[in-house]
Amino acid sequence: MSSASGFHHAPLTKALLILLPLTSLLTSLFHLRPYTHLTLSPHLTRDLQLYRLLLPSLTGPPSSAQLLLTCMVLYHAARPVERVFGSRKFAGCLAACAGVVTLLEVAALVLGLGGGRVEQGGTGWLFAVLWQWYRVVPSTWHADILGLRATSKTWIYVLALLLAHSQPFPSLLGLLTGQLYRSSSPLNTLRPSPRLCTLSNRFLRPLIGSTRPPHRSNIVLPSDAPPAASSVSASASAAAQTPLQRTALSTWRDELAFPAPAPAQQADVQALEGMFPQAGREAVVRALQRSEGNVERAVERLLAGDEGS
Repeated sequence: MSSASGFHHAPLTKALLILLPLTSLLTSLFHLRPYTHLTLSPHLTRDLQLYRLLLPSLTGPPSSAQLLLTCMVLYHAARPVERVFGSRKFAGCLAACAGVVTLLEVAALVLGLGGGRVEQGGTGWLFAVLWQWYRVVPSTWHADILGLRATSKTWIYVLALLLAHSQPFPSLLGLLTGQLYRSSSPLNTLRPSPRLCTLSNRFLRPLIGSTRPPHRSNIVLPSDAPPAASSVSASASAAAQTPLQRTALSTWRDELAFPAPAPAQQADVQALEGMFPQAGREAVVRALQRSEGNVERAVERLLAGDEGS
């Protein structure tokens, strides 16, 4: 989780993965768990503690097992969704889904559903994000194992089922909210204001550290293709060697040497830059080179965040 390249173009996901464990730890150390759950009575009807409406979504799960499952599902599901949506739309998605889940939980409390209380952990909005991941992120591979179809996303579904087993009602509300977000235009048009984004980038973004991948100097851009003179000079120097110098070992080494990455096609780079405007030119070129010029595989790498860094 500390790797900067793992959260490339996913600063909100990194912030959530810092916030949830930190709040879970603080509530345990300072014995604040009695103040993070929500009940209809006495919290809302008698004491009017409206701040409790926010706490279940902003604090981490109470147990270490639920926290581990939550962080694993969040890491693998929220990063590609944020890269597809963009950080601003993803922030609006989180706010909309958390608000709708909170309203549904309060309605369930009024109707006497869900056990009569809302626990901390943010399970509702997490499953709403998981639904977006299910709908917009494709599988990178699939295999038939003992007659069962397994994909690259299967093990995330298994982790989500384990988490849903411990909190089934918030999980169901989250999936319902995720579908409402995809089908409701007022919800999926919600965005934070530009001023709020500017303030967040200025004051909050430095707190989570860098999210850029390490720079690679061996990237071959379309405009920086290696000149033919370099290969000619290398061939001339190799031909100038005496037969004694070109031993069998050096010949075998030259045959197995990895060639320099071929430059990506300019048309493919422009097409992928239009599809992923936040990824950057170097990330697009890197994904194409890692995919040997295959555009479909490059798209899957960009969605999964695997750009070869």
